[in-house]
Amino acid sequence: MHRPSDVGPTVTEHRIAADEEVRAVLRSLAEPATGGVQLHGGSRAARAELLAAVVGTNTPAVVGTNTPAAVGTDASDCSARGRIVVRLVGPTSAGEVLDVTAAALVDAARAAGHPAGHPWPVLAVPLRNRAHPWSVRFGLLAVHVLPNWPVLVAFEDADADLTDAGAFRDPDLRDLMTSWANAPGLGRLLLAAAEPVALPVNPHRPLRSYRVGAP
Repeated sequence: MHRPSDVGPTVTEHRIAADEEVRAVLRSLAEPATGGVQLHGGSRAARAELLAAVVGTNTPAVVGTNTPAAVGTDASDCSARGRIVVRLVGPTSAGEVLDVTAAALVDAARAAGHPAGHPWPVLAVPLRNRAHPWSVRFGLLAVHVLPNWPVLVAFEDADADLTDAGAFRDPDLRDLMTSWANAPGLGRLLLAAAEPVALPVNPHRPLRSYRVGAP
């Protein structure tokens, strides 16, 4: 017969540890002086599981996604602390990030019962317009949305867009992620990769580092 010291952690113990990880990441995202959180270490599956748990915590909201299932899902999805979530799975591009953001804003307005003239669906139109540079489109988001409404970019498997040195291959994607992290207001990044992503962030809005599975 095994003594208690001979057996591994129970399912309950694993669940408590996982809940503690989710709470730790949520606390970091809630800090006013942060650009977001980088999830690194552990396995790809463990990082994806933690990211999904964080996105699926607390207040119902809308999650836009670039996965094949849909771009923008209904209000049965949830976001971390009631944020509108722009959920990405690499590889992606700056244009796709803004397209998914636009879809999430439209769905969020619909779920909240806002009229067609509400800023979210109105801004979704120029956000999708690829005739303009991504920087112009993001500028609209930074001025009209992020100061007042929390929008979280949850980027699973960012490794698919990274070089061996941990930097984004696409300079536009790198600059958009940097701008999102640095923009004053309620925008946040949640990046999941094997190692911390190299981004030139503002020291006054740092990306917090969280090692997945760390004791």
